Amino acid sequence: MVTNVPGQCSRWSLLVDPQGQANKWIKSMEKLRNLRVIKFSDSDYMKVIEQSVEAGTPVLLENVGEELEPPLEPLLARQIYKQGQYVVTAGQTDLQTGSVCGHCWPDRSTNRVSNTFYINLGDNTVEYKPEFRFYMTSKLRNPHFLPEVFNSVTIVNFALTIEGLEDQLLGIVVAKERPDLEDKRQELIVQSAANEKLLKQVEDSILITLSGTEGNILENESAIEVLDSSKVRMKGLDSSKVRMKGLESSKVRMKGLESSKVRMKGLESSKMMYPAFAQILSLGIVQRQEAAKDTKLKIDSFRLSYRPIARHSAVLYYCITDLPNVDPMYQYSLVWFINLYTMSIESRYSTGT
Repeated sequence: MVTNVPGQCSRWSLLVDPQGQANKWIKSMEKLRNLRVIKFSDSDYMKVIEQSVEAGTPVLLENVGEELEPPLEPLLARQIYKQGQYVVTAGQTDLQTGSVCGHCWPDRSTNRVSNTFYINLGDNTVEYKPEFRFYMTSKLRNPHFLPEVFNSVTIVNFALTIEGLEDQLLGIVVAKERPDLEDKRQELIVQSAANEKLLKQVEDSILITLSGTEGNILENESAIEVLDSSKVRMKGLDSSKVRMKGLESSKVRMKGLESSKVRMKGLESSKMMYPAFAQILSLGIVQRQEAAKDTKLKIDSFRLSYRPIARHSAVLYYCITDLPNVDPMYQYSLVWFINLYTMSIESRYSTGT
């Protein structure tokens, strides 16, 4: 959900980010799109914004305080216009209909040609590219934003919870003790997400194919090609131990149904056949998911023995974050704490304890 917030909501996002996790995530996500990083203290920050608006590239504004600078108002309000007439404001999405969402532009799937849009930033009129993205982050731990800020942006609390920090620290200590297990765990996470995505794509493809097929599906070459490609995609994820019958098994079942004089005509009959196809073609992914689940349980049982270390360290960090209440000079970052935590683990090997 957090991933979709900056790009889909009708207002630009201001992320409360005392530990710098949002900054790291945004820089990683937008690194291939020429992300520009600025601060209010930069003398040319508005010039950088103008250049990025024209180029359609993202901008990250760091270290935002409890107030926003007035020059940003046209950008935050999305005062975008064409030919001197306003067509979209904050809270709108479609430049033609005026429904809600600032990133929804004329339908690009059709042959309609969109006009050029502009925005006034200070004394300059700048061409506005819809690909432009604007991110803001604040390091304040407990900000008290003015009502005007809440009305202008979407506030997202990106502060790290103690449970989230505990998981991070647990991953670090396990990676030091058993790097093979931690690497395997990360691989399983990525693999599981890929399997789930592929399974949904294959099921949707089969359902669409069957829904649009009339008469005998075995006589429909395009439908056979879709089912065959689904089988190939499944095999791409399967290991040598997992064999899928795929299209051949599908044809056997279909022929059996055909010999029983069961004909698929129209949408309803196609839907009746969908579960059989989905079950056959998704068998390989389901088996891989089950194998991955067993492996994950073994890894988690090992990780469990190190959780007290991670929990104790997470509590120590949150004690440190309260020190500024005693004296503002006691400011310690999460990066500093994780480096100290890592050094303490590594020192155990050098001392032999």
